[in-house]
Amino acid sequence: MPALYTAANKNGGMEHNLGVLSLERVVRQCFPDLTADNPIMILCDGHGSHLMLALIKFCLANHMHIILHVPHPSHLTQGEDLTNFKLFKVAYRKRKHARFAKLFAEHKPHLLKASDVMPIVTPAWEAAFAPEYHLCGWKEAGIVLFTRSVMHTIIRIE
Repeated sequence: MPALYTAANKNGGMEHNLGVLSLERVVRQCFPDLTADNPIMILCDGHGSHLMLALIKFCLANHMHIILHVPHPSHLTQGEDLTNFKLFKVAYRKRKHARFAKLFAEHKPHLLKASDVMPIVTPAWEAAFAPEYHLCGWKEAGIVLFTRSVMHTIIRIE
């Protein structure tokens, strides 16, 4: 089981170099075979820390493509909030409750250990963030990826 890694500034938020540290210590470790022919996509919410030059350089050097939402978006414009996280929360809660039920049935303490987290989170995450759900969420938000048609439509309306 890999070590659990967390980071935050003194106020508990995300800023500056924490994005690079997270990518380096968590994401990069999960994808040891990244190459120019085998990159990954990092979807960021538009927080200012995602626009830091150090983060962009790290991603370029490690074959990570960044897709940014506009800064300070509404949950209604983020397809992940509309679809993926909704599905994830349901699946996560179901798996977590099943784990607690098993602990209860075995007369064990009702506490999740670090070793319980990934077996609960991973299947829920993989199901909720499957590519088809991304596309549904982006469509619901009115976002068309990898095309200029949205911009062309906006320009024509203005």
